[in-house]
Amino acid sequence: MIRQLKKFLGLSRTRKVLLIEALVRALVAMVMIRALPYRVWRRWLGEPVPLETIPRDTEVPGVEAREDLRDIYWAYASLNRHFRFLTCLMFGFSARALMRRRGFKSVMILGVERASVKLKPSLLAHAWVVYQSFDMAGGAEKPGYTAVAAYSIG
Repeated sequence: MIRQLKKFLGLSRTRKVLLIEALVRALVAMVMIRALPYRVWRRWLGEPVPLETIPRDTEVPGVEAREDLRDIYWAYASLNRHFRFLTCLMFGFSARALMRRRGFKSVMILGVERASVKLKPSLLAHAWVVYQSFDMAGGAEKPGYTAVAAYSIG
């Protein structure tokens, strides 16, 4: 805990503010998702987008990406490592709101994977956010998952 605090205090002011904003937005998304029924918060998903228009080979924002995009990716990767109780859907809502505030139009993709849990068929879900060809939050498309819906805001 002390080590993480020292690392946080050593960050630039810009990264501190970004990390705090991302965390607050993720916590708000957590409350929204857990406290409100789907029929209430589904309108914040955005407008449906045809899956064919979404880049499939997303990559982590590298040196060719704008610095603010790399910082947003960094913030959600950091939160994912330290706040395991937050889900990919919570990160998705949070990242899209944060990106929208900065003028980036992003797409949240929802996917499913068929799985067998204790010999009972079930579906596992995953959400991730892309901006153009960059994976911004949620960990991109996982192997075995099939994208079933995409939503755009911005």
